[in-house]
Amino acid sequence: MTRHCLGLYITLATAVYAQPEVIGLPVQWAQYLQALPLVNPASAGTEGDVEFNIGNQRPLGLWRNNQTYYANANFRLLGSRSHAHQFHTLGAAFVGEKEGHYLRRNRAYVLYAYHLKLSESFKLSAGTSLGMANFVAATNDFNGGGSATAPDGNVGIWLRSDRFYFGIGHHQIFQGKLRPIWETTLLKRYWSLTTGKTFVLGPWLDFKLAALARIVAERKPDLDLNASMVIQQVLLAGAVYRHQKGLAFVIGLEKIKINNSIIKGSLSYQIPLFAYAVPNIQGIEIALKYILNKKQEVSGADEDNLE
Repeated sequence: MTRHCLGLYITLATAVYAQPEVIGLPVQWAQYLQALPLVNPASAGTEGDVEFNIGNQRPLGLWRNNQTYYANANFRLLGSRSHAHQFHTLGAAFVGEKEGHYLRRNRAYVLYAYHLKLSESFKLSAGTSLGMANFVAATNDFNGGGSATAPDGNVGIWLRSDRFYFGIGHHQIFQGKLRPIWETTLLKRYWSLTTGKTFVLGPWLDFKLAALARIVAERKPDLDLNASMVIQQVLLAGAVYRHQKGLAFVIGLEKIKINNSIIKGSLSYQIPLFAYAVPNIQGIEIALKYILNKKQEVSGADEDNLE
């Protein structure tokens, strides 16, 4: 009965109240630091020869049937991890959004990044992710459903040192349109600014600050501010202030070394701070990362491990 009512609501709301176009933007993650190639493709390959990232975001309570998930893999094609003055990275990414039982939004990309060593301290990379966006409205008792697909793409640049990074990205560059039934979703172009800095407070304690801004024309910018402490390069605890959305608390494992590999994992819990954050009620995110470096030892400094 609940599904029938939801299907009727979606059908009537879309037919009666739908505007000619609505703006479609990717879900912004509280733990975006665990999947920076999804934020800026130029960051792909900055951590290791092989990188795997997976994550899941799920609201709680009445919104528990909604969720977002991602998977990303990146591979360095040329050059060693620590000595190459330039190298290339090739990767793939998939992001899926599920709203209840009837709505699905999927994006799939191929990633490419070119990395250049500018000096002993700084490296610069430029990258792109090109693919498709798909929006599906499932069939129910009140409409026949529908599916729409449009090209999608992102470009970016990334400047980094051992303990600092700064990136600029331009997203949804094709500005595609999706119309699975009546309402048209515009993949509107937008910009992103990403930066982060690590402060060494002692031999066993690091303090990290990071920020992500998403700038869309004629809309208030999205802003995430991240602060965290890392103990012995293993335990992580921090918080993310999400402007007009809420506050997320993060705990996790920053770096578990196994031979030439590094494993990271973190869990976050978000609470709303303001009345207008109701759609972003309590929710959890889980993020996992695997990094493989094809050399005899993994450096303790891990010079490219920037987030």
